[in-house]
Amino acid sequence: MASKGQYIVDAAKDNGIYIPTLCNYPGIKPKGGCRICNIRVNGKLMTACTTPVAEGMNIENDVEDIRELRKSIVELLMVEGNHFCPACEKSGQCELQALAYRFQVMVPRFPYQYPLRKVDGSNPRIIKDQNRCIQCKRCIRAIKDEKGRIAGTLSSGADITELKLAEKILRESEERFRKTVESMIEGYQIIDCGWRYVYVNQAAAEQGRRPREELIGHTMMEMYPDIEQTEMFDRLKKCMINRVPHQMENEFTFPDGSKGWFELRFEPTHEGVLILSMDISRRKEIEKELATYRQRLEEVIADRTAECAKANRRLREEIEERHKNEEGMILRAAILDNAKEAIFLVNSSGDFVYANEAASKTYGYTHDEILNMNLRHLLPNQDANQVESRIEETIANGRLDLQTVHVKKDGTMIKVEVRHSLIRTKHGQFIVSVMRDIS
Repeated sequence: MASKGQYIVDAAKDNGIYIPTLCNYPGIKPKGGCRICNIRVNGKLMTACTTPVAEGMNIENDVEDIRELRKSIVELLMVEGNHFCPACEKSGQCELQALAYRFQVMVPRFPYQYPLRKVDGSNPRIIKDQNRCIQCKRCIRAIKDEKGRIAGTLSSGADITELKLAEKILRESEERFRKTVESMIEGYQIIDCGWRYVYVNQAAAEQGRRPREELIGHTMMEMYPDIEQTEMFDRLKKCMINRVPHQMENEFTFPDGSKGWFELRFEPTHEGVLILSMDISRRKEIEKELATYRQRLEEVIADRTAECAKANRRLREEIEERHKNEEGMILRAAILDNAKEAIFLVNSSGDFVYANEAASKTYGYTHDEILNMNLRHLLPNQDANQVESRIEETIANGRLDLQTVHVKKDGTMIKVEVRHSLIRTKHGQFIVSVMRDIS
């Protein structure tokens, strides 16, 4: 039952039907500004506080899509202003807070704006805190007298040029930040306290192999089943609960069974946790390949058997096959530089054309100094004339093993075990000399 000309919200209240409102207030002309009282009348959304009752109306109020619309409005109001309920003196007596509880808004789905706003205390009857203002206009549409009756109306104004300028600067800063985040090669994603994706940049979506439209608003568990059983999720949960940052490398298994390596950094935020991620799968593959080569080289040096010669030939063949592959050459150079023995490449005249880092450390010369030296410079003066015969013997037999005495840059004499091996390339023949200090 309703009176003629009565607004729907008032008629509903008289009949025990609840329709939420914020800007509507008894005795003040309805404005319909907050849109919380949205209902559907004959299939069309309308505000219940500004729509009079009419015969033949088909009104939908407490239905799922309208409840979701009202919840979204509450969430937008919460993030648009600075509403810090635990520190607010109105906590427990706040209509906006009550609606948030009613619609179970624990953490809004939208990013907080944190606007820069002032408190307006210019009127002796009203102090207007712009940080908590939701633009309902109730405070400037009516004033009550001592008996609680509507006594008149009040409007107030203030120069907000400076505020608008600050808001413009903030919006421009936020836009620059948003563009920066979107252009990052790192993944950037924000997870709220309910483990829902609040924000995901393009890099994070590509790393997760899902469109970000699928991720936003859904939980990690929905997108990646059993993720809560992983070590990564355990570390993420500790960051969420203890509010401490964490960094780790993690091998992630995707729903299709494929895997990828990621370097992750977790940072606690007011919304939950920020995850910064970098795909390091390729780096892990290179590290694995490098470890394989390093182990192979250690075995070659340690065995000193026929397998050593076979491994060396295989390595030379691989170097020849990958001659045009710059990355392969860099890897092999790294392997030689990590060897414990001094390794030289010598031409048929005894001049050094290559030396690894161990050679520089063993003999005390810089790399550039060694490349301007001859094999004779490592021998005592009385043995220098033996270089030619040793080179000839190596070229004739393909290999020469011996023990001899070498001289370091500072004049120290060291006893070394030497293996000269002949190699032939399209650039000519060279001798690989591996020298181990056995003093």
